[in-house]
Amino acid sequence: ELNHSTPPQGNYVIVSVDNSVRPVYAIWDNKGQITIQTEANVLYMSNNASYMFYALKKLAYCDLTKMNSLNVKYMQGLFKESGISSLDLSGFNTSIVVNMIEMFSGCRNLTTLDVSGFETSNVRNMSMMFLNCEKLTALDISKFNTSNVDVFL
Repeated sequence: ELNHSTPPQGNYVIVSVDNSVRPVYAIWDNKGQITIQTEANVLYMSNNASYMFYALKKLAYCDLTKMNSLNVKYMQGLFKESGISSLDLSGFNTSIVVNMIEMFSGCRNLTTLDVSGFETSNVRNMSMMFLNCEKLTALDISKFNTSNVDVFL
């Protein structure tokens, strides 16, 4: 468990807001792996998670199993143009998300993506959500509820 007076070893940056009670660290290694870590052992994403991992070209793997997305309303460009090759987002809570524009757009290395747990009944815009995901060969979106989607291309 981390102590906020003792940062983790290696390459890291504090990604929490300045007034956070406990700091959140993004730790990376030389192989393109990023680990998000905090004392609380659960990471709460803010209401607007747009572009959180945008253009992280060297990002090869990201374990998001301890991220709580319950309060996220905007996921626009969340992984856009990142170097990620595999993502398991089956545990993400997307029940209040309204915007998934370009969420994975430009993820040219993405081969495996699990969005099987996505609740999409409130999403209004899914435009270019999977644009240029050229290596993605299988994608199960059979449970997506797109009844409120105004825009998806």
